[in-house]
Amino acid sequence: MPPTRDAPDGFSLVELLVVMAIIGILLVLSAVAFSSVGRARNLTKAGYDVEGFLEGARTHAMSRNTYTWVGLQQTNDDVLLVAVASRDGASVPTGNRTYTAGSDLVPIGRTLRIPQTRFERTQPAGTPSPIFSFWAGSASAPLAFNSCVIQFNSQGEARVDANQIPKTIEVRLHSSAGNQTVNAENFVDVQLGGLSGATAIHRP
Repeated sequence: MPPTRDAPDGFSLVELLVVMAIIGILLVLSAVAFSSVGRARNLTKAGYDVEGFLEGARTHAMSRNTYTWVGLQQTNDDVLLVAVASRDGASVPTGNRTYTAGSDLVPIGRTLRIPQTRFERTQPAGTPSPIFSFWAGSASAPLAFNSCVIQFNSQGEARVDANQIPKTIEVRLHSSAGNQTVNAENFVDVQLGGLSGATAIHRP
């Protein structure tokens, strides 16, 4: 009867290293996937937050028969939104306006800060003229809101240019990290109809 060989006691070192390498690769891929899903979820929430903020300013303008403005400003890795209204219900002249001294504008609600997000106004194309702008914040260090300001009137119409009502106003949001856009193809568009002021969310 031929002699029998003993079964191997375990895995060889090479086999263990291969298995550990495969596990490591799977863990890295899983972490990247979860991170991407988390950013996408946060970006969608940011879009709905901006939409709700704009709708609140529009509702205020219509219910109080006044003008309101929503300013969006990039501050490092965050987007800051502030809503203000005309104190007397009249259209506030263009130029240097501030509610820090309480002369022309009054704040509506609280400031909204959206972390790890960048924005750009993609419609209407070009730079509106004259641009709506205002100053907000403490009296000692106000922050200028002049890169993207949307005005609503008492009929709910929206505009970024004092001279015309656009067909559509669109603000695009991107995830960001360290002041850099993360995956430019992943974005959320917040759209407003110029005549209606109605808001909608669009994702690619």
